[in-house]
Amino acid sequence: MQICSGNLDISVESVFMQLPGYAYWRDLENNFLGGNLMVANLAGFKAANKLEGLSDFNAPWCKFATNYKQQDHDAYNGLVYKQLDPVMSASGFKVLTSTKSPYYDKNGNVAAIIGFGVELTCTEIIKIAYLIDSETPFDQGKSIVVSNNNYIYAKYEKQLTQRELECIFYVLRGRTYKRIAKILNISPRTVEEYINNIKSKLCCNTKDELIELAYKYDLTRFIPESLVNNKLLASLDQT
Repeated sequence: MQICSGNLDISVESVFMQLPGYAYWRDLENNFLGGNLMVANLAGFKAANKLEGLSDFNAPWCKFATNYKQQDHDAYNGLVYKQLDPVMSASGFKVLTSTKSPYYDKNGNVAAIIGFGVELTCTEIIKIAYLIDSETPFDQGKSIVVSNNNYIYAKYEKQLTQRELECIFYVLRGRTYKRIAKILNISPRTVEEYINNIKSKLCCNTKDELIELAYKYDLTRFIPESLVNNKLLASLDQT
């Protein structure tokens, strides 16, 4: 595979240009190396090649740039995850489901960050995003992670099961064990066991310590993928 000046291989680039979504790649300094016409249109350009050299910090979505740069850093370190991204485009505010991942050259070094997104039009999922993000407005810049790949916990090398992630999601939103049990169709005793397992894995002695640690690692911005459905929306709408 021939790598072109730190950019994508020509064959990879040609595939990306044809993807039915927002596809782009950029260097490790947050500058676009290329992208398809849909991304160019987000930035207010009529041609894809106009993206080259553009940074998030001088794009229409510049108020989100610091957060996006952190995502690039995470991708550089191999953390790949799905997320809901707020984007202020040239034509107005949009929400994308997006992923970022590292692109490796023939020597195994990260040569670029690859991003791909699809515009989210499902109003139910967008409503979930706003409910999750009630403390810090979603449209002020931070993304919401939607994944079953343990992105958040990868930062300090802890592994939780999908059920454990679901339980802590509701604990962080003030739901009782009884209420969580009803939502997940399990017993309150089982919920308690899951929470005890989480505390053990994260070296917490109490639920208060667990909640404090969860806030420290931004777990309030994490949605287990298995919960992104109408049932989740209903459970969050109810006290």
